[in-house]
Amino acid sequence: MKARIVGRCAELGAVSELLSCGRVDPSRLLLEGAPGIGKTTVWSAALDLAREQGYRVLSTRPTASE
Repeated sequence: MKARIVGRCAELGAVSELLSCGRVDPSRLLLEGAPGIGKTTVWSAALDLAREQGYRVLSTRPTASE
């Protein structure tokens, strides 16, 4: 069972719109902001939504430097 995301309707709506337009025009998504505001949650939901819509998803994440 997926966790429900609360308070991110605008961001998830933008992701949904981007994915629907991305089939016609090149598109990109930038998530930026202060640490701890939920960027990873929105990013993870965007990946799930893209997979559900039939996109092939390749994903990578940065790590902290040593």
